[in-house]
Amino acid sequence: MAALQKLAHRQAFLSRPDMGTKAAGLAAIFAKAAAPFQAPGMIGEGILEGVECDLIYALLRHSLWTATPLFASVLIDHLATSFQLPRPVAESLARALLPCVRQYIPEQSLPGEASDQAFLRYICIATATACDESTLRLDLGLGWHLIARIKQALQQIFADDEVDAGQDPRFLPELDALIAAAVYQLSQQLRRAPTLLQQERLRYILATVSEPWMTLIRTHGITWLFDLLLRVASHKTMNTRQIATQLRAAFPDEKGFLLDTSVTALCHELARHHLINLERGLSTWRALPLAEELTAEAFARQETAGLAIDLAELSSLNASFQASVIRSLALSTTEVEDLILNLRPLTPLGLRAALGQLAELGPEATLHQTIKTLLAKEPSVWLRRVVSDMASLLGIAHDAVPVARSDSWPNDSIHLKPVSSDLD
Repeated sequence: MAALQKLAHRQAFLSRPDMGTKAAGLAAIFAKAAAPFQAPGMIGEGILEGVECDLIYALLRHSLWTATPLFASVLIDHLATSFQLPRPVAESLARALLPCVRQYIPEQSLPGEASDQAFLRYICIATATACDESTLRLDLGLGWHLIARIKQALQQIFADDEVDAGQDPRFLPELDALIAAAVYQLSQQLRRAPTLLQQERLRYILATVSEPWMTLIRTHGITWLFDLLLRVASHKTMNTRQIATQLRAAFPDEKGFLLDTSVTALCHELARHHLINLERGLSTWRALPLAEELTAEAFARQETAGLAIDLAELSSLNASFQASVIRSLALSTTEVEDLILNLRPLTPLGLRAALGQLAELGPEATLHQTIKTLLAKEPSVWLRRVVSDMASLLGIAHDAVPVARSDSWPNDSIHLKPVSSDLD
């Protein structure tokens, strides 16, 4: 199942309108580079097809970083490890395509500092802001060794511990000092800017945005755009004039080009990067899940500052906002149990967050009883999928919860009938 999800994710990315031509060009180069290894008894055709898909995906997904030495090392190691290729073969295939990617990158999009340290910072931010590890591994496409190494170091940001890069076996020796430096720098910056990780991730997402927006980002930073997305996501929709009004307030000296037509062009740029979407037949823009995910922590922080949010309000929130608010609330075991059993609609992300809270609060018997009650009263395949996916975290045997089929997994909310917490 994981292999099919990975293939579907890769194909969906590579078949996008802005990627199709680039992927085809790299595929032609790969075919020539792979020809010497297709002789009988060397490398199977099926393996080479998998290598081609992973290699082209990684190169286009991380195209801004293909000139950094560390990216090449990580990519080659991933190909050699994942497909059990001799390292010289993995290196030959990767280096045949690496120089060809630069032609697809607009000059103004290249990072000012395409160094190993900058690349690691980029991966650290992607790792820290991912909604879950399986999605992260699927999206990055660089193997799990690097992610595990960075996750270990990132955990120390929130624990206020010093990073000790020599505790565990190394993935690549040169990563140790670089990861420690990147994580230390992030930890210092996070003290001053709590939404730094999300804002930096937004900057990476918009690396290919057009002018004049690229100049505005480079001159004034990304906070103004992050605040705009937060407001759109909080209000669910905003029309072009409302967006223009907010931008003019942010840039009172830039009114010359912040006309409705220019703002519409910006909105289309944000839509091209899968952040917002134009409502059909209207001049109204709706936040997409990526924008909601990016701004969820900031939303939760502003909503729960000082006073606890009314739990009834959770039902009206999108999936990312709902999950982030649940994680940020200081709830008792009884309150979390009541939320799981009675809040409707409860999104899959919200349910994951609530189950995670209950697992931390304990006792274990309460967690198991709550899950038992929930599954008994609503034996839905998608609810079982959430519990099954979280089995390790929740301390539940995998075979205790039937695994749901992936084609039964919904994209939106779980609508269940309220049940009483005292039911067995």
